[in-house]
Amino acid sequence: MVTWISCLCGNIYIVGLNQLEDVEIDRINKPHLPIAAGEFSRFSGQVIVAITGILALSLALVGGPFLLGTVGISLVIGTFYSLPPIRLKRFPFWAALCIFTVRGVIVNLGLFLSFVWGLEKVEEVTGSWHQWIEGLGEIILFKKSLIIPEIPPTVWALTLFVIVFTFAIAIFKDIPDIEGDRKFNITTFTIKLGAFAVFNLARWVLTICYIGMIIFGVTWLANINLIFW
Repeated sequence: MVTWISCLCGNIYIVGLNQLEDVEIDRINKPHLPIAAGEFSRFSGQVIVAITGILALSLALVGGPFLLGTVGISLVIGTFYSLPPIRLKRFPFWAALCIFTVRGVIVNLGLFLSFVWGLEKVEEVTGSWHQWIEGLGEIILFKKSLIIPEIPPTVWALTLFVIVFTFAIAIFKDIPDIEGDRKFNITTFTIKLGAFAVFNLARWVLTICYIGMIIFGVTWLANINLIFW
């Protein structure tokens, strides 16, 4: 629950910050969004973004070092993506890099390490009650040092798949936003290459993703249930 709520708050912070900075663009591209539609005031949006950002980091701190690293790095990249003067979303390469770095690498590897480290920590603490030393009214437990767990091939396969898959998401999402992006000088692959070319590129990327995972599952991961794979 701590991990889920922390990541949910982090996502609200990143998306909310982007909407706060893109109000004029969203009035053209996505007029249904709450700030662009006038359902939320800019101040209300700022309060929501601030609260969820603080909650995300606070809960991640409770969840352990890997969760804190995952959420913290994601929030930093999300801030650089939307907030001036850096505002990396203005550049198609850096915008795509931000998106598939967070969704592909940081989220998949970071959350896996967080869950595994958390389970190992729980097992050690619950299994070491007989090792306590009582003195001066205090109970001292042997603490677990931070060891990075081994990442299995299945997680690497998932990470690689999501990296490439997210690239398709990053360029797909700009196709319906071409009018507002062009007006406010947000350079995207859709503006540079054209909507039809980007649409076909994204389809090829998705095709390669799924074919690659099928081949990987059949040839290297024989212990995986092929029906669900």
